[in-house]
Amino acid sequence: MEKIVDRSIVTQKNTYAISFSVIMLVAMIGFSVYRYFDIGFFSPLEVFAELMIIFVLIDRAQSKLTYELDKKVFRITKKSLFGTQVHEIPYKDVFGIYDYVPKLVGAVKFRRTYRLHSALDGRKVWTLAFRVMKKGKTENQKVFFKASEELLNGLNQRLPNKVRISEEEAVRNIILNEKE
Repeated sequence: MEKIVDRSIVTQKNTYAISFSVIMLVAMIGFSVYRYFDIGFFSPLEVFAELMIIFVLIDRAQSKLTYELDKKVFRITKKSLFGTQVHEIPYKDVFGIYDYVPKLVGAVKFRRTYRLHSALDGRKVWTLAFRVMKKGKTENQKVFFKASEELLNGLNQRLPNKVRISEEEAVRNIILNEKE
């Protein structure tokens, strides 16, 4: 099997949305500073919260992601303001890849969740559920990522019957694995 590499894509629509949000937050900070000089009222928590939101938006928008299918692992490399992170997920530990559906509580507890996709990428979000051995204990983890059809087809070759499944099937795979 050949090595497949996919990269995050920047869409113009999402660039405009993030830019508009950052401009509005900068305007709100400007208003806070104006209010301080005009009436002497300064709210450091307000300014701090706005700066943190700007920082998170810029980090999510400028991060570059590379998805690689190797012989034994699915590798995700994220380059952002915080440096470079590499996540390697062995194919044998994957429970399933399914559509991302936002929800507060699920049937299975995931110890960690990673959002490894760019906010500017307009593609569909997928969830990859997998297990990790940490200090002798098994942890369920999940990754949110955006992939091309070529990458999903490559994953389907390496993980038959585990790609584009329903969330219920992935949960069933996790529960069956915990019983073993």
